[in-house]
Amino acid sequence: MRCAELAPQACGNLAMANLFEGGYAAAKSGATISYGFSRTLPPEFLELWAIGEEPGNPDKIAEKLSQIYPDKVQFRFELIAQ
Repeated sequence: MRCAELAPQACGNLAMANLFEGGYAAAKSGATISYGFSRTLPPEFLELWAIGEEPGNPDKIAEKLSQIYPDKVQFRFELIAQ
């Protein structure tokens, strides 16, 4: 719960913080953290996070997502450059 509360403030990017800030409120009300995430996040991101929450392993899924998304961002920038 504490991580869900502090993470949006710690990311240093207001746009990103807004996507995740509802996680704490969701968890506080008894729902999963991902339930409070913005629905504008990619569906695969939301699904992977929710899968990691079920067995209580959000730290492992967060690590996996941190490996996946830099590659996707790089790919999109290369497409734009072409």
